[in-house]
Amino acid sequence: ARGRPAPIRLRTRTPLKVAVVGERFQIEEKVVVEGPAGDFSLGGGGTLAALNLDVEGAVSVQLLEPYFRSKFEELDGELTAKAKLGGSLSEPRLTGSVILRDIAIKPVGQDASVKVPTGKIEFTNDQLSITGVSLVVEDEFSSESAELTIGGGVKLADFEPRLWAVQIDGQLAGKMLLVFAPEAFSAASGIADLSIALLGTGTTPDIDGRIEFDDENPLTLVPRGLRRELTMTQGALTFTEQLIEFEQVRGWFDDEGRITDVTGEVELRDLRPTEIDISVSARNVPFRV
Repeated sequence: ARGRPAPIRLRTRTPLKVAVVGERFQIEEKVVVEGPAGDFSLGGGGTLAALNLDVEGAVSVQLLEPYFRSKFEELDGELTAKAKLGGSLSEPRLTGSVILRDIAIKPVGQDASVKVPTGKIEFTNDQLSITGVSLVVEDEFSSESAELTIGGGVKLADFEPRLWAVQIDGQLAGKMLLVFAPEAFSAASGIADLSIALLGTGTTPDIDGRIEFDDENPLTLVPRGLRRELTMTQGALTFTEQLIEFEQVRGWFDDEGRITDVTGEVELRDLRPTEIDISVSARNVPFRV
């Protein structure tokens, strides 16, 4: 908290018995180790050149609250992790999985909470795969909720990304923007349909996404610095890491002026605008000094 170091203390809860014969060692009985978020067990053996260790345990997310008080008001849920460590001490090989169960996170100063009901993440030195992970945003003061599903995988080389194939589909909630980009928006509500593909090679992926607006539950934003409310009721945005395209976006400005059409594009470099070519048509736009 506030930049202060927070030590992570581990202690054995059961006796650690290790048999050593020459270069080979063996943990005779699985040892239970107590950590800040729960207990995990350690077993197996091998040599320094051929490890064969097993680690498994359940992590209570709530017990991690003291380490994230500056970012989150509440943490809840459980992570079940299993891992097998092989290879050598100089070139270890890790294989494992993490199962997410009823994860709930409430950021500081926000009305909405982010929940991950279930999901599974599997990993090795060479690959990361995501299965059945859903991200649900719920507002505690209204019935508004939105869900995104995340699936796919990333090819790795010693845990460094090499090839991306991740798909994100579902609903983008305005409250989700407040959770993940509070520095950009002071208020947000409503829902828009979202689809993002993370593809390509290298340490960072190519982005190919689309946001579609609907007048049944329009997406409403108040960007910081603008101090005006923008409501999108029709149209779409397509975007990559190099370009944002507006496709006949319509809506309202401060709930008074009517935005009849926004069409054009914004070129990006390092996710910052470098060239803008946008046509805007509107009626009854309020002007205040």
